[in-house]
Formats: sequence, structure tokens, C-alpha cells
Amino acid sequence: MWVRGPVAWYVLLLVLTALAGFTAGRVEVLNAQAGFYLPRDFAVDGGKWRQSLYVVTAAENARNQMRDVVGTWGLVQYPLTYGLVVAYGVTLYRRPALRWRMPLVVGALATVGCVVLMHYRGYFTALGW
Repeated sequence: MWVRGPVAWYVLLLVLTALAGFTAGRVEVLNAQAGFYLPRDFAVDGGKWRQSLYVVTAAENARNQMRDVVGTWGLVQYPLTYGLVVAYGVTLYRRPALRWRMPLVVGALATVGCVVLMHYRGYFTALGW
């Protein structure tokens, strides 16, 4: 039996928020392991984020992994999080059932946190495209 109605929509919003939160968390962990490489200073490093061919240190390995995550799921976060912000706004405006309000508000705040991290760390601009 499939769940229909607003409950399926609420669950979808929360699952997509978990995906965006996991991606932001993964970038933050890799950024800490890479010596807080993001946000980048383009005046110092020339604007290109090159992948190290020969991994010498753990920080370079973490930086290479972080570049891969930012270049794939980090870019997916841009349309995903903005879409989620709009979807949460519309959903909360329609006043969901009382038992769903708190999880939806927490999900909306987590999505806004992902947007803040995404722009503060500069996922798109860090790739130098």
C-alpha cells in the first residue's frame, strides 16, 4: 500500500533535506581534513583548483576527495536547496497537520543552513569555472 497525500510529500522533502545535509557535512569534514581549504582566496592561489596527481599528504588526499564531492553533489545542491526552500515555504504556508509542523520547520532550517554553507564555502566558485 502506497502512502498518498501530503505525508508522501513531507517525507520526500525530509529525505531530500537529509541528502543536502549529508553533502554539506561531507564537504565540511573533508575541508577540515584538508586544512580548511575552502573558502578560497583567489588572489593567493590563482583561481584554479588543480587536482594533485601525486598524493603526498593526507591533506592533499582530502583536498582531492573534496574537489570530487564539490564538483558533483556540491553542484547538485544549488538547484536542490533553492527548490527545497521554495517547497518548504509553500508547504508551511499551507499549515500542515500539527504533528508534521516541527519536523518540517527543522527541515526548513537545515535547508537554510545548507544554503549558507554552500555560499560561504563557495562550492561553485571554488572550482574556478
